[in-house]
Amino acid sequence: MISYRRHQHVPFLRLMVFVAALFSVEAPAFADENDRIFLHDGQQLQGRLLLDQVRLETAVGAFVLDRSAIREITCPNDAKAPVTIRTNRGDRLTGFLEPWQMQVEADDGVTPIKRGAIKRILLASASSAKKQHDEDHRIILKNGDHLYGRLQDSKLVVGDRPVDLAAAVQLDLGKAKDGTSISVVSDGASARRHHEHGFETISFRHWSGSDIRVSRALLASIETETDKRIAFRDDHSDGAPCPHCPLMQVIPPGDFLMGSPNAVDMNRPNEGPVHPVTIAYPFALGVHEISFDQWDACRADGVCLNRGADERFGRGSRPAISLSLEDAKQFLVWLSDKTGHTYRLPTEAEWEYAARAGTTTLYYWGDEIGKSNAVCESCGTKWDNKRSAPTGSFPPNPFGLHDILGNAWEWTADCWNESYAGAPSDGSAWQDGDCTGHVMRGGAWFSFPVNLRTTTRFRGVVDNRYLSKGLRVARDF
Repeated sequence: MISYRRHQHVPFLRLMVFVAALFSVEAPAFADENDRIFLHDGQQLQGRLLLDQVRLETAVGAFVLDRSAIREITCPNDAKAPVTIRTNRGDRLTGFLEPWQMQVEADDGVTPIKRGAIKRILLASASSAKKQHDEDHRIILKNGDHLYGRLQDSKLVVGDRPVDLAAAVQLDLGKAKDGTSISVVSDGASARRHHEHGFETISFRHWSGSDIRVSRALLASIETETDKRIAFRDDHSDGAPCPHCPLMQVIPPGDFLMGSPNAVDMNRPNEGPVHPVTIAYPFALGVHEISFDQWDACRADGVCLNRGADERFGRGSRPAISLSLEDAKQFLVWLSDKTGHTYRLPTEAEWEYAARAGTTTLYYWGDEIGKSNAVCESCGTKWDNKRSAPTGSFPPNPFGLHDILGNAWEWTADCWNESYAGAPSDGSAWQDGDCTGHVMRGGAWFSFPVNLRTTTRFRGVVDNRYLSKGLRVARDF
């Protein structure tokens, strides 16, 4: 039984609190000890949930969570559908709560609220809670859930070869053409091992004390040092090294507010309205833009047909440019065939989520363009407004991505739309609209600083090979 005490508030103040809470990526800092309940009909209630703990049944086991551990509970319209709990330790857990009732205690007595009426619950304990998982392991599931705790197995056996978990930082679990695949990242190096028979389950102790066994079929990735972000490079599908395959970074699941709050003031209506997006799954994104070295390897195999105009800037490690959308797709076909993994263009939402990397400023380094953070028309570098820079010339963003702002415009998978009205909220590509143009992001070496903002959008004609058009690849798990 969950009881709740409702308080009376000035309508305007209640509206402002509702807007701030509903569209915040992190739970807001509350000025009091009140919890917030948002209903599907738009109402907001606040008070104190008389709640000690909840029990959540998930695909990997049951979790009993104390009130102090819970940051947020999100409920769909369907009362029989699974709910999502986010914890103060950083977990995202999806499952079914045991039958429970929500009650509101008001001046005129206790009034029940139907489970299906509740959209979101924010607990006041979220305001001061801090994530505490520096030494924990993390497992990421294919449904986007992620859990912190400790692996109870010291080794995983893939075929007849053991993988020492103590020596690994990150394990990417996928499916090769000829069987189970595992990519092991340690000390900055990556090696892939695959076999027709892999491990079936892993033992995992969640920080809450729950001991679970997780099926191999449900796993996307394992991180054994969560304070490190180390990129990986896929091998050829036969296990041989692939020097021209791009370095990839795992992007974790998360939520963010997409678009610019200043879209109207800046006369850039295509950057609004601001809307919440949930990336409920891990994916990988290229650490760098695709270089001419990588592009020329695709050309040498006869898959990429366009040479790509280097504008006499030089080839090598400079970003491959003058690429149409069809050119980009040819490279993705080549790379997917080489590795046995599915490579694709990032969606526009994935791109902005990864570019922001948890920041809310105009650029991921702050609100001013500064000097030598990127290359653009006036970014304070020797390449400004002259030519592209070699990939990796500037410090990475918090997700470990280089040159995601500046250098070359990057294709995305989304058709062009003049605003975000009706845009997907789940990170998927928007396939409706003007598909003779696709969204491009990031800006180029000659772009004004305003066009390097993480929210700037550009319509790229799909069959045009303009000199600043390049690409960065994404990879599924």
